[in-house]
Amino acid sequence: MLPITDFLSCTDPLDEFDSLSYHQTQHAKTYVTGLAAARSKTVTGIAREVLPAQGDRALNKFLTEYDWDEDQLNHERLEELQKHGETRWSQDGYIIIDDSVFQRTGKELPGAGEFYDHTEGEPVWGQDLVYAFYTDDKTSYPLAFRQYEKADNEDQDEETKYDLAREIVTELEEEVGVPEWSA
Repeated sequence: MLPITDFLSCTDPLDEFDSLSYHQTQHAKTYVTGLAAARSKTVTGIAREVLPAQGDRALNKFLTEYDWDEDQLNHERLEELQKHGETRWSQDGYIIIDDSVFQRTGKELPGAGEFYDHTEGEPVWGQDLVYAFYTDDKTSYPLAFRQYEKADNEDQDEETKYDLAREIVTELEEEVGVPEWSA
């Protein structure tokens, strides 16, 4: 496969986001370009195939160690989507709130634990994400998510999946500006 010599045009809006520094923007554009166009979706594969990358170590450091505001980045992403007719929220749209268990093998992964997986019909080791997703007849895209974590001990207050869903709804209404429609 030929190397990817430039960022995809879909990454251009990242240049206008205030949540990322110049270098963080370059890493984000590398990562998004690699996820969309590279054959290998690993950090090493993306760094090898997307030539503007500054190496897999720099890209990995961006993803795991850089200090950036994920919520602000997500808000800017959602604002960008509202600028375009094909992705703008519609009164015919739906916001879906659900959770998914992603099976994992690593015991040291943040939030990993034993969760009941409805598709398997039994508990599995993994991570559980509660998320909101927008869909209408033109488009579908994620809005927000929270990782559900079980309390380590009985003395700890455990935030439920419903609590996380309420947090997401409040954020979408108050901070992101998702319109409220009534039936």
